[in-house]
Amino acid sequence: MDNILTWNVRELNSKVKQQDVRKFLSSHNVKLFSLLETRVKSHNMGRVYMNLCPGWCFTHTNSCHGNGRIMVGWWPHDFRINIIEMTSQYIHCAVKPTQGNAEFWCTFVYGFNDCNSRTELWTGLRNIASKCNLPWVVLGDSNALSRIEDRIGSLVRMAEIKPMLDCLIECGLVDMKSSGRHYTWSNKQDGAALVMSTIDRAVVNKHWQEIFENAEAVFLLEGDFDHTPILLSVYPEPPQKKKFRFCNAWCEYPVVMEAMRREWSKLVVGCPMYRVIEKLKKVREALRQLKKQGVCVVDMEEVKAREKLAIAQNAMHNMPSNDEAIRRERVFYQANKARRVNNRIHAIHNSAGEWLNTPEGVQEAFLSFNQNLFAEKPQQQKLLDSLVNRGKKLTEIHLRILNAPVTRADIKRVIFSIPDGKAP
Repeated sequence: MDNILTWNVRELNSKVKQQDVRKFLSSHNVKLFSLLETRVKSHNMGRVYMNLCPGWCFTHTNSCHGNGRIMVGWWPHDFRINIIEMTSQYIHCAVKPTQGNAEFWCTFVYGFNDCNSRTELWTGLRNIASKCNLPWVVLGDSNALSRIEDRIGSLVRMAEIKPMLDCLIECGLVDMKSSGRHYTWSNKQDGAALVMSTIDRAVVNKHWQEIFENAEAVFLLEGDFDHTPILLSVYPEPPQKKKFRFCNAWCEYPVVMEAMRREWSKLVVGCPMYRVIEKLKKVREALRQLKKQGVCVVDMEEVKAREKLAIAQNAMHNMPSNDEAIRRERVFYQANKARRVNNRIHAIHNSAGEWLNTPEGVQEAFLSFNQNLFAEKPQQQKLLDSLVNRGKKLTEIHLRILNAPVTRADIKRVIFSIPDGKAP
């Protein structure tokens, strides 16, 4: 699925800002966007459209509020959009990607500055949540806080965070996995006058977390703007093949040794190397089947634990009134899933500052960083002989031992000296 952008641009009548936004859309492969606080009047909307996204589908909230608050555009070859509801503070739509991804709901939000005026926004989100049975993401600038740590440089009171926090809890919305800037807005001041806050958010419901596990919101640098752009990306699932590992402790169990002898004794026709490889494959498959059944004590305990879990879950479904058991299972499942999702790294900046968002690029960035970190580097400072002579040093005998040639007998002796419980 192509990227989705939401960005408070704070006035879009300037041609310079229009060009900056258009370059951003092109460079980040954005096919669905919402621009907030555009301040574009209705009679100027056509000119902005032609400079920004000619050929795209387009809508705005000028019919609800004449000061140009929210503007939404999408490329019709990548997204099909159905506008469900529009108010002065949000545009709620159903989004269907053309590339085969699941349909979802998306609400682009730009809340009023006044706390009392935002009551309409919280009520609207609650109404949407009551009808929602699809993945749902809410993107935008709510002009509100939900945590005390969401602002620095100015005091945060509980009365400020309560309306939004209550709304998120009632709607079942949580912050999606994100990276980049924590504070999304600043007043561009210095010293004690600096105020920074997190008012631009990307929150999702549980259906979104289940279906779009590889989605991530990146809060990018704001540049000349006041707010950071939010770039939502859904990364493809990287192919992972689980490697087979032989455990030396299996050799202590007769059933394992018998399975290995049985598979190894089977007739295989071909050259010696081919026969060895095919026999190893047969042994590996037999060991995998044994592991599923429970080879050693640990495996058996795991099999028994899974059987107990299945019995407990069946009992829970047979007694649906046991709300506490259902709640505990749901909390446990969601916590494990959230931890697994947050541990994934889909995109990263490399040491040169380049943004890499492919599995190969991320892997190369980690390898390059660690190679540079642990690679041999020339000594930068001159060593003091007086300091070195205080400690132990290599003697000529040590040097002769280290420089001595290594024989096959030495290698065999070292390999065969490794204990059975250790891997070579």
